[in-house]
Amino acid sequence: MRLEICSIWDFTVRKEIRCFHRPPRRHKAAITRALDFLFGPPYYVQDFWSEDMASAIKEAISKEKFDLVHFDLIGVAQYVDCVGSVPKVFTAHDIFFIKTKRYLKAEQPLIDKLGTFRDCLKFHLYEPRIYKKFDHVIVTSEEDALHLRRRCPGLELSVVPNGVDTEFYRPWPDQEEDHILVYTGTMNNLANTDAMVHFVRDVLPYIKERVPNVKLYVVGRDPSEPVKRLPEEDSSVAVTGEVEDVRPYMARAGVYVVPLRIGSGTRLKILEALAMEKAVVSTPVGCEGLRVRHGREVLVAEGPRKFASYVVRLMKDKDLRRRLGRNGRRLVEREYDWRICARRLERTLKEVSNRS
Repeated sequence: MRLEICSIWDFTVRKEIRCFHRPPRRHKAAITRALDFLFGPPYYVQDFWSEDMASAIKEAISKEKFDLVHFDLIGVAQYVDCVGSVPKVFTAHDIFFIKTKRYLKAEQPLIDKLGTFRDCLKFHLYEPRIYKKFDHVIVTSEEDALHLRRRCPGLELSVVPNGVDTEFYRPWPDQEEDHILVYTGTMNNLANTDAMVHFVRDVLPYIKERVPNVKLYVVGRDPSEPVKRLPEEDSSVAVTGEVEDVRPYMARAGVYVVPLRIGSGTRLKILEALAMEKAVVSTPVGCEGLRVRHGREVLVAEGPRKFASYVVRLMKDKDLRRRLGRNGRRLVEREYDWRICARRLERTLKEVSNRS
C-alpha cells in the first residue's frame, strides 16, 4: 500500500510517496475468529488495514491543508475517517458485491466458497455504507453507475473509464501467427484462474478439432497451481509466468481470448489488445462496461461451443481480424486513451474541490 501526498494539478510542486506493508494476518483465538466471521468487515478489507498508514494519513492532514483527498480501491476506502472534513473522492474500480457474487460460481474448495459467500454478504452491506462517507464516487462504467444508483440512492456519482497508453500499446505489424491464442493477466487471482481452467478444459478441445496446431500462451505473473498444471493437461498450452514485456506475446496472437466468467468493473487487458489492433473474442462478462460492439470491435460469445467457433472463424479469416483490430484501435484512441481519461478525472476532482 502507498500514501501519495502531492498537488493534484501541479505534480512539480510537491510529491511524497510513503509505502506501507500490509500486516500479515495474525493468529486469533477460535471465539475471536468466529466473531470476526460473523461481524467483522470483509476479509479483503481487513487485509488492507494498517495502523501505521492510518497514523500517517492523520499526520499529513494535520500538517497541511489539502483541497481534496482521492481514495483508490475498496481496500483503502476504510481510511476515510482519517481525513476529517477534507473533501473526499473514491474511485470504485470494481463493485465487490458483484465480483464476489460471481466468484461463488467458480470452482473452489468448500472452505473457500464459505469465505466467498461470507464476503458476498459483507460487501452487500459494507459498500453502500462506506460509499456514503465520500463526497463523490467515481466508477469506470455506466453499468456500475446504474448498479450503485439502485443500491445507494442519492449517491453523487460520475463515470471515468479506465484507459490505455496508446503510445505504448501500438500495432506490431508482421508479427501475427494465425494459430496462436494469447491471454494475459495476473494469474494468481480467482477470475483469471477460472477463465483459463475453463477455457482449456471446455473450449480449447473444440478449437483443436478444427485447428490441431493451435497454441495457447497464458502470460502473466504468479500463476496459481491450477494454472501451472494446465500444460500437463494439454501440451498445446504454455504458461509463461512473469515476462518483462507482454507486447511481443500479444503481437504474435492471431486471436486474443478473454473467456472471463467472473469479475466486475472493466478489463484493461481488452483495451490493451484493441490498442494493438488484436482481434478479440470475449464473454459478455469479459467486455462488460466497455463501449465495444459485437461484430464491430470484438466478437462476444456465450458458451464453450460458440466461443470456440468464433475463435476458429478469426483464425481462418485474416480480413475479419484486420477489420476488428482497426475498429478496436480507433475506439480506444477516441474514448480510452489515458490522456482523455485523465482529463475527465481532473475535471471531476476540480469540480468536487471547488464546491467545498
